[in-house]
Amino acid sequence: MRVWFSGVMGNYLIGNKQGLRHKFYGKDWAPAQHILAPLDEKAFAAMERHAAGYPLERSDLPEASAVFDKKCFSRVRDLFVVGGIFVVRERLAEVFARFDLGDGGLVPLTIYQEDLTTPVQGKFYFLNLGARKRSVLPSESKNVKLVASNSTTGIEIWKVNPWAEDGDVALSEAALGGADLWVEEIARDGLFMSEALAAALREAKFKTDYFELKECRIVDKTR
Repeated sequence: MRVWFSGVMGNYLIGNKQGLRHKFYGKDWAPAQHILAPLDEKAFAAMERHAAGYPLERSDLPEASAVFDKKCFSRVRDLFVVGGIFVVRERLAEVFARFDLGDGGLVPLTIYQEDLTTPVQGKFYFLNLGARKRSVLPSESKNVKLVASNSTTGIEIWKVNPWAEDGDVALSEAALGGADLWVEEIARDGLFMSEALAAALREAKFKTDYFELKECRIVDKTR
């Protein structure tokens, strides 16, 4: 069995000039501009939890989004970002829906036209991440770096370098069970997925370079 690492969470070009603005519950619409307004404390905390693989409540997610620049939105691919949270178009959502996403899942999102009333064509879903594992083995890995360390708890946080190659990231066999899509507890800016999910993305003709997939190496610690 194989496991794959995706650097898509660290790809900051995703979410750049999408031609969208959003609205959070109880808030006004964000300005119609490409320069994003800073997230408030609640929205920022939700984005951080999302990146860490914790499932979010619907009220933590943006209520809706709206197009203000049609040309830019026409270039948005099947995975994009609204309010710091991953959003997928219907075709990609259909792939993810066939797999174990832990306590997360796909949450419908309405995207309106410029009038803020008429929905745009198509279906969109938040990719509500909801699984965490602890299987990364930094001492067995290459091209990873320590980015944070807590001397009190002993917890370390690592990051996979963008130039990492297939086989550089080592995981324990704990990665082989449970959810098909997850975040590692001690790894930042990375998504991990099962071979079955990676194969389904390839079969559906989603370019693997879009997710920046790199094969991980499974280490049997009992030997």
